[in-house]
Amino acid sequence: MAEPRSVLEQAIMSAGVLDGARAVTYALLWGWCSDKLGHPAGVEELAEYALWSRAKAYKEQVRFRAAFPGHETPEAIWAAAGPNVDLRRTLRNAGRGTAQLGAAAPVVVT
Repeated sequence: MAEPRSVLEQAIMSAGVLDGARAVTYALLWGWCSDKLGHPAGVEELAEYALWSRAKAYKEQVRFRAAFPGHETPEAIWAAAGPNVDLRRTLRNAGRGTAQLGAAAPVVVT
């Protein structure tokens, strides 16, 4: 049986380093946006939240789906990893160059 991988490791294995990292970023932004809205965010709602153009939001959705085959939205990923991700800490650490995307413990997404 394979070792469980973090969400980021799973994305990188499926889509490569750059697209995998972008897919995880999409999932995190989607989760934070959905929490703020109180319902699963649509692509256009996410575009507004992330200050992206609609075209960019749709392109990032395609990257997400390539990195996580079988997942139309990040809902299952957010349900597994989201409770372990602190938005303020992530943003603060990103400014220092020490951000860790995803949960501290491996999260298996099926």
